[in-house]
Amino acid sequence: MINTGTLVTSAIRPNDSLDLIASAFANEIKGGHHGYATLVERNSLILERREWGMFVTVYNDGSNNGTYQLTYNYVNTTITNNSNWVLFSGGSGGSGTIEWIDSVFSVLSTEPVTPTVGDRYLISSSPTGTWGSHPNKAAEWIGSATWSYTTPRNGMSVRVDNEDNSIYRYEGTWPTPGVWIKELVSQVRFVNAISSTGVTYSASPSPTFSSYNTEMLYLTTFGMTNSASASVNINGLGYIPIKKVSNGLVDVTGGDLLPGVVYNMSYDGSRFQVNIPVSATSIGVIGPAEDGTYTDGLFTDFTSSTPIGTPIDRFNEILKSLVPPGAPSLSDWSGSKSGSVNGKLSFDALNPISGSTYISATNSPNPVSVDGSWVVSGKRLGIAASASSDVSGVLNYQVPVHTGAPTPAYISQSFGDANLGTLKMYVNGVFKLSASMSLTNLLSQDTTSGGSTTGFNVSAATASKFPQGDPFTNFWNRTGTWILKGNDPDIVLGYNYVYVVHDNSPSFTRTLSRYEFIIDDSTTSTVISGATVSSYTLTGVKFLSGIKYFTGGSLRYDVTIDNLYRNTYYSSSDAITFGDQSTGSTVPILTTSTTLTLAASGGTESKQFKVSNGDQNGSSLTFSIIGSGKRRLDESISMNCSAKRTVQGNTSGGLVSVDNVYLDNVSSSSTDYVENFDDESRRLVNLSYNLISDVSGNPWNSSYSIDGATYSDGLQVYNSRLIYPVTNFSTSGSLTTNLNFGNSSTNYSIASGNRFYIRYFRQVAPTTGNFVMTINGSGGTFVDLGTSLTGNNIHVEIKAPGAASAETGWLDAYNDFATGMWSDGDGGRNASGGVGRSFGTSWGLTIGTKNTANTSGYMIVRITVGSSFTGYFDSINWTFA
Repeated sequence: MINTGTLVTSAIRPNDSLDLIASAFANEIKGGHHGYATLVERNSLILERREWGMFVTVYNDGSNNGTYQLTYNYVNTTITNNSNWVLFSGGSGGSGTIEWIDSVFSVLSTEPVTPTVGDRYLISSSPTGTWGSHPNKAAEWIGSATWSYTTPRNGMSVRVDNEDNSIYRYEGTWPTPGVWIKELVSQVRFVNAISSTGVTYSASPSPTFSSYNTEMLYLTTFGMTNSASASVNINGLGYIPIKKVSNGLVDVTGGDLLPGVVYNMSYDGSRFQVNIPVSATSIGVIGPAEDGTYTDGLFTDFTSSTPIGTPIDRFNEILKSLVPPGAPSLSDWSGSKSGSVNGKLSFDALNPISGSTYISATNSPNPVSVDGSWVVSGKRLGIAASASSDVSGVLNYQVPVHTGAPTPAYISQSFGDANLGTLKMYVNGVFKLSASMSLTNLLSQDTTSGGSTTGFNVSAATASKFPQGDPFTNFWNRTGTWILKGNDPDIVLGYNYVYVVHDNSPSFTRTLSRYEFIIDDSTTSTVISGATVSSYTLTGVKFLSGIKYFTGGSLRYDVTIDNLYRNTYYSSSDAITFGDQSTGSTVPILTTSTTLTLAASGGTESKQFKVSNGDQNGSSLTFSIIGSGKRRLDESISMNCSAKRTVQGNTSGGLVSVDNVYLDNVSSSSTDYVENFDDESRRLVNLSYNLISDVSGNPWNSSYSIDGATYSDGLQVYNSRLIYPVTNFSTSGSLTTNLNFGNSSTNYSIASGNRFYIRYFRQVAPTTGNFVMTINGSGGTFVDLGTSLTGNNIHVEIKAPGAASAETGWLDAYNDFATGMWSDGDGGRNASGGVGRSFGTSWGLTIGTKNTANTSGYMIVRITVGSSFTGYFDSINWTFA
């Protein structure tokens, strides 16, 4: 074919690649994608620019905005017919989802023998043959022995051609648990049945339907009154007899079907059933008034044709406001069972308790299977031991006292109709007992024998009362309590329930919601065994007075526990608690207690718990030593556990220890004014300290043994105290628990002779020559330097160093200061600052006219005791007065 027009053999392009002028304007070419502001502009598109399948976007026409496609034969094949424009919504290839798929012929389980191309079917949920692996899919025959399958998605819908009045909608995710749900549509049809005989009627409603359906309601009018029994033929589906309800189903009789009346008609599979309305002429009316008019009464709108029900209803409403009301009907009850607890179940119908018959809690309206939680809430009372506490409560506990004054119509917790029928109790669905509520038995009743047996205790029937106290005997009420004894023989092992019925059949039957509880009769003891510290590691090093201490570490703990799952088991996160059982002044030494939740029983009540089992922690538990403030001085670090059961209580055990531990991570709290004997940072070696430079030049080295060549005369700082060394640190435990093990230099049990502790206190400003010292401790006596250090005697001296020479010698803190006396052995006490000379008292001290301005703020204290000293020093507090 030879093309017409201006023929171009090369592409039409802009003059320059950066030129912004287009090669052609979109709205001026044939077909393609055009854009117009309004539908009017779109519809004005000329023939020469139209092409089937082209698109136009309308962008400024309000609700008409959108993209339209010129669709061939949508209305007809005339390309200029604007009715062929269809709003384009994308498709399966777009970003949306396919909510509707093409209709299918029917629902089949097996593919048809001779399908035709384009035939579509919905495959059932249990197909066979080549469809066997495509349940619930839509199948379309595309020829060449091939089916094309559409996998359903949630919310997808399809119509089935051979099933009227229904749409199938897919719910879920294919393949499981998705399912096609049949949704019924057009359930109500309007039918106008005509007849020329009054016996046979016919109708052709629109839209039509292909079969009579028992799931449809036919709202039907009849063109003429029937003359006898009748039948109707709808859509040519055949005549079906019409029946009415009258002591069963009977044929309609002449005059039952009237023109102008809409009848509700339903199909039961073989006949139509119709409800015949009561004729208006047969409804009772009040008739004429006795004095000829109703306008002189309360209700002036009454006429002789007013239905009888109208005045009865109005009079009834007036009477309601004039008489006291009856108590509310029995509708609820309270109930409790002391000692019942939450937990989980180790049993159900598929996992019975060995050797016992336990009723499964799957019988509950809210069933609980094995490993399900049984939680006390509402009418669920919890798990209790066999023959345990009673279940009891109050009938109609929620009813408040009536508001009538001065006399209420009924008291709180009353229930009405108390002169009718019987109260009945059922235990596990079996009738247990009853109490008569009849008018002939208005007295109180106690079927519990004073609370010793299961039953009711109800008050005497009382008539409702007018506000002034007069009875209104049309309404009777009672109050009552109930009890189900814990040892009642009808209580079973496992699941139990009880409910109450106020029965006055056939007038009313009021059934209260059941109370439920679980009985666990296991008395098998909890057994804790196999507790071990599977490993431990002590870390860090700290020195005090030549003794090494660990400062941290951790241990791993494992334990086995039997019988935790017997029948029921504890459900909270603290089923197993692991705790520090160490003793001493700095406990607990381990990090905060750890708890474990019990793993599921899996229906095995004999299941064993072990920390390191895969379904529990999976390995032994690690506990770390608290990082500061803790000590173990040849002491143990101990662990144990506590296991909780539902009704059997708690059991503790599994104690295991790491012994002979030397650990000290107590932080220093000493200052320039206070010594608490938890470090030695201000301690000095035993020298004269005449010069200020001697103080900074002779610090104490805590790693040196005080029984060695360097420090052979020092007292020991130990456990936040200053003591005479007496312990052999080299023998107890092992290197894993005692860093001093086997080190002979730490054998302080051989220490002898007088020993010293020297420490400086310092305040640079303000300067002073007066001081107050308080020494805290026990088991010692302060004496002057002239008294020997026998027994628990203690010498205390003070000294002020100088820049070029000593400001003072070692002054005896016990004796009083004398003016101008600063030599070794002279007194240093100032009683006006505190008499001192004993533990815990203020001890005034002075260096007279000397002053800390010349000591760089330093004052030095020396404490000396003999080898027989058994006391200790807790702290020294120093004040520059």
